[in-house]
Amino acid sequence: RKLKIDTLHGFDVCPLLQVLFVSDNSLTSCVGLEACREMWRLDLSNNRIRDFAPLASLTCLGHLSVCGNALQTLAPLVPLHRLHIIDLWLRDGNTSLTRGVPEWR
Repeated sequence: RKLKIDTLHGFDVCPLLQVLFVSDNSLTSCVGLEACREMWRLDLSNNRIRDFAPLASLTCLGHLSVCGNALQTLAPLVPLHRLHIIDLWLRDGNTSLTRGVPEWR
């Protein structure tokens, strides 16, 4: 945490990685995590990520924390509808984030 990490790369050699905490950094993208198909817990909170589309392939996720980012839309997270837990902070009641997204359980 707070290591000023600004990119995620090299994870293609970690396809069995299950847990990653990179909260409170300087990330603007989550590109690079697509290969981690066994990821169960991922904490990307408090960064500056706008697009979570690269996470759509992480269908094993059980916990995803994306609060405190620069969310534009939740649509890329729709393939992850099986998530048991999701930690989202919809800043300032921004209802545009939920437009076009099915209701979460």
